[in-house]
Amino acid sequence: MAIPTDRGVVALTKDDSGRTAVMIGTGVHEGEIQGVFAMHVGPGRIVVDPQVPLKAGAAGQFTTEAVDVHVGSDGAVYVKKIDATGDLRTLQRST
Repeated sequence: MAIPTDRGVVALTKDDSGRTAVMIGTGVHEGEIQGVFAMHVGPGRIVVDPQVPLKAGAAGQFTTEAVDVHVGSDGAVYVKKIDATGDLRTLQRST
């Protein structure tokens, strides 16, 4: 299982040449992503988990909640719903 490299709200945009960008930010305001802290420009493939809802924005689509984003061993950018099923109380402390 890949370790998520980024976690935040995602915007998917295309420029005039058709190149896609995946931007990860802190939020969305009036359909535009805010606080962009990471970006993947021109990935060969973008895989969005069907459980991740997308809405139309000013320049493309954006997620309605924070998600996990990572680049797989195949070079694709994966956008997945955050797995919040774990319970921190059950984790073992290492010393």
